[in-house]
Amino acid sequence: MKLALKRRQIFEFCDQPWLPPFARDYFNDAIGFGHRFFSAYARATKPISAWAQSIGATQLLDLGSAGGEHINSLVLSAKKQGVVLPQFILSDLFPAEATYKRLQQQLGADAVGYRECPLSALDVPKDAPRYWTIFTTMHHFSPEQARTFLTHFAQQADGLCIGEYFHRNLYNILVTALGLQVYLLVPFVSRRPSVAKLVWGFLLPIGWLMYLFDGVVSVLRTYTIEEIIAMFPADMRDNFTIEYRSIWWGRLAPLKSQLIFITRKAGCKSGV
Repeated sequence: MKLALKRRQIFEFCDQPWLPPFARDYFNDAIGFGHRFFSAYARATKPISAWAQSIGATQLLDLGSAGGEHINSLVLSAKKQGVVLPQFILSDLFPAEATYKRLQQQLGADAVGYRECPLSALDVPKDAPRYWTIFTTMHHFSPEQARTFLTHFAQQADGLCIGEYFHRNLYNILVTALGLQVYLLVPFVSRRPSVAKLVWGFLLPIGWLMYLFDGVVSVLRTYTIEEIIAMFPADMRDNFTIEYRSIWWGRLAPLKSQLIFITRKAGCKSGV
């Protein structure tokens, strides 16, 4: 069942700039529902905590945060397990400021901060924290964009944690397609319910079909650890250590997430 598949770039609806605000909000709701229902990164708290402590990181700039529910899940799981995590700074090209503010109020400013202005993962400013996380976003990059991102990181920052939901194989596609049936419930569990979301995501249900399409495509787009290493700038590869972890989702789905930690070696300076 775990047949390896060739990577396909294709496209995802959630990447499209023409999405109306209510539709993008629906996508953020769907992502948040998935994190609450399946807890894909709940078991990532201890590896992330150990990595952050080993490099002395007190802040992690989270890139492509969308609605921030993955960070909410991580922080809540860490508190239950008694695990200490750094402060996450949420950021996105389409920042959900109201949602970020709510998460900060619920979790505490010591756990969550955020950037109000749009921030592209391909153009992180020099004054940003030097330790980054990017969850379920790397697969959205084309190989050219992924190489650009990794080069930008290697020149400017000192630590990167890449998290992905999936492994690229037929088994993950089948389980994902089956699991996404429960996402028809999204309009009913939205933190910001609306008639538009109910019609879009359940009655028609165009939004749900688009999200189902995106979920399957996400599997086909996911990079392997070997591909990440191959895209990392060769002239800087010796300056970093690259570690890989595969962890079971928190509950319900028989799937594993991927964690890739890229850390600058002591004594190796950035190019900036």
